Amino acid sequence: MLPPEHSGRDDVLLVYRRGKDAEEAVNVLDDVQKAIASAAAAAADLRTVHFSVPRKFHSVIRGADGTVLNALIGEDRMLVSMGGRIPVKTVSEPLTEDSIVVRGPGEAVARVVAQIQQMARDAEQDSIENGFVEEIQVRGSYLPHLIGRGGSNLIKLREELGVRFDVGSEESDRSKPVPVRITGRKECVAVAKERLLAQVERLADEVLQIIQVPVEMHGALIGQGGKYVLRLQDKYDGRILFPHQGDSTTLKPNEVSIRGGRKGVAAARALYPELAVSDTLLVHDELQRAFGKVSFKHGGSAAGHNGVKSVQHHLGNDVPRIRIGIDRPLDGNVSAYVLGPMPPDWLETCAHGDVLERLWSTLQTWCLSRT
Repeated sequence: MLPPEHSGRDDVLLVYRRGKDAEEAVNVLDDVQKAIASAAAAAADLRTVHFSVPRKFHSVIRGADGTVLNALIGEDRMLVSMGGRIPVKTVSEPLTEDSIVVRGPGEAVARVVAQIQQMARDAEQDSIENGFVEEIQVRGSYLPHLIGRGGSNLIKLREELGVRFDVGSEESDRSKPVPVRITGRKECVAVAKERLLAQVERLADEVLQIIQVPVEMHGALIGQGGKYVLRLQDKYDGRILFPHQGDSTTLKPNEVSIRGGRKGVAAARALYPELAVSDTLLVHDELQRAFGKVSFKHGGSAAGHNGVKSVQHHLGNDVPRIRIGIDRPLDGNVSAYVLGPMPPDWLETCAHGDVLERLWSTLQTWCLSRT
């Protein structure tokens, strides 16, 4: 029997039923006395600590589904109340949203309180170091390019610089600015901001030009495996698209689009003039004609000339040509003849003869026919 509450008495009466063996009863009562004494000692060691940690750090201390808090408590029997959610009778002062109350065995309470306070200090320091915020305004129409497909551009910056991005909602009017917030270490945020603004500047300078280029010439302009067009794109920091390539489905068969900065597009545009096949003049050697004989021909077969075959493959057979005769080799070895060095007497003839004059005259005639 326990004394009435608030009586001030601390004695406990133990009673056992009659009929039991006296020695057994004494042993039972002795065990009960020890259990009560142990419980009393534990109750006397119970301690309640009330302290404050900013609410924004409570989720860090609690962890996902309370996992971090469970690890802190371990196997000790104790109560941890955060944000005043669970009223604790032994706390006299009012609880706030920042309140944390820990109740349990004194030694365990001291350990858990110390760990929580250290976690709060670490979180505060991390917030200072990695919580620097900068915000930029970006035109809504630029956002898809800035973010990248599937967020690839921002993901790359996040992985490289350890920053976080919060992109505001895009307005229906895509010309209006949208806020982009960057959070992280101050120096990393500065670099990320600089890169984004540089990209915004490039987008603001971006232009699109569509030029007319005959479809027959596309293969020659692209090059094997796209080597020519890729080289130009890298050099002028732009993108050149031909019909049925990537997102160029809106292009007509004879159109080529060039997108990029104004200067880059202008430079690339100069290399892709709007030509017709008839504006192209092919000058080549001709085995079937006497050395130095110059003649003009419009279209016709390649007559076994591999260079002419290649040009006609890309531009068609209607390419105008100027043919310069070189005669056939006396020994019949055509490959060695056309690929070997030019004989000295040829150079002399070209330098002092009328071969160049005839070539120039034929070229002038063709040019005048184009005006």
